[in-house]
Amino acid sequence: MSQIEINGAGVTSKRSSGHIKARLTRLNDLTFWVMLAVLALTPIPFGSARPFFWGLAAIIVGLWTAAYMASMLAMQQNLRIGFEKFGVQTLLAALFCLWLVVQMLPLGLTSVQLADGVSLPVPTISLAPGATVLMLIRQLTYGLFFFLMLQVSANESRRRLLFDILLGVIVAYGVYGLVSLHSGDTILGLEKWAYNGYATGTFVNRNSFATFLAMGGVIAAARIGKLLSDSAAAHPDDGRPRHLRGNLLLYGLAYVWLAAVVLSTGSRMGLFVTVLGAVLAVAIALRRTRRLSVLALIVPMALAVLVAVMVFFGSALFERLGDLDASSDARWDLYRQIWQLIMQRPLTGFGGGAFELAFPIIHQAPVNSDLIWSRAHNSYLALWAETGLIFGTLPLIAIGLIGARLAITVARKRGHLESQAIALGVLGVGGVHSLVDFSLEIPANTFVFLALLAAGAASTVNLKASR
Repeated sequence: MSQIEINGAGVTSKRSSGHIKARLTRLNDLTFWVMLAVLALTPIPFGSARPFFWGLAAIIVGLWTAAYMASMLAMQQNLRIGFEKFGVQTLLAALFCLWLVVQMLPLGLTSVQLADGVSLPVPTISLAPGATVLMLIRQLTYGLFFFLMLQVSANESRRRLLFDILLGVIVAYGVYGLVSLHSGDTILGLEKWAYNGYATGTFVNRNSFATFLAMGGVIAAARIGKLLSDSAAAHPDDGRPRHLRGNLLLYGLAYVWLAAVVLSTGSRMGLFVTVLGAVLAVAIALRRTRRLSVLALIVPMALAVLVAVMVFFGSALFERLGDLDASSDARWDLYRQIWQLIMQRPLTGFGGGAFELAFPIIHQAPVNSDLIWSRAHNSYLALWAETGLIFGTLPLIAIGLIGARLAITVARKRGHLESQAIALGVLGVGGVHSLVDFSLEIPANTFVFLALLAAGAASTVNLKASR
């Protein structure tokens, strides 16, 4: 009798366990689709570069995180990827956010040194506490979004679905970008106030749109590399090569289309990172393929396609190549003055989000005075100017550590190589373009960047099963 009771309890326990696993899978599936909706919709209203729109995204991400954690507690389940897996990065992010809070405290320990030598005391480190509050909200939103994407990306099938759907979304925005350019050159049906004659899609800035497209190009390129790797390993009689060739054509066309739209943006660095990210992604995706014939085939084909695309779609870019020297000189003048600004407060910075208010302190010729320099056009310098050299470097270290983790995993040939190739590719795109522009300061781009980085990071964790 006792044996029957024990067996009955065992059956009940198994059913309960299966029920919880099914609920957990549904929770992660639903979270995946909600976060995918954030990715798909945030580019629509000017890249969500306006407080109302990114604030709406912040509310959605924040409330969903609370609901996700409440559900996990109710099911008494551990996180799929716990905070300890990325403990150093979590600590660095927390310290950075804490420093933003400190910048808003009325400590009365700082002053502003004006150009005429007058020193004015200010109550807070931040020259614009309101802007610092908004920056803090954005950073918390990005952290929670990355956390949720880590959880749902623990499942390999979800990662692959993410790549395909997100690539389709980016291609669709590329289609809209060219259509809007050639049917009135508008932005969301409104008359443009900048970058007339260049594709900007739903973004205001052509360089930000180019970065968005380049990250889609990384996905397509990594998929191409994966297919080539599979094709090299496939047996002629197993039925796979024909299927692979069809997919190879599909992803190849997606990449060519995105490259063509990037050329229509006229973004010089945009084209460079589109090629750079693709080369990184393909090279890493082919890491486990030893057949040099694959590379010997793809390199000349890629060069031929690139030349053809530039001939047919590169007129906007060629027009801007003539003023490359002049624009480079202007940027160096700007960067030199921003560095002077940084050196005024190398430890504290002028406050998160306060660059626009701080830069006039040192703004002088030869930097154009007819423009309002609301952005540093270099995200690294912007971080250091706003939060200081020490705390402004913390986010860079956190992202760099994830990149190092991905690179080590690739070198050891562990985990899902395609996910790692995409993550390292977008790191290259975002890291290089941030040297000369502010693309990753645009929320729509940041969400895509973090989603793909989280998918790659999740693939480096040793998971016994996926849910």
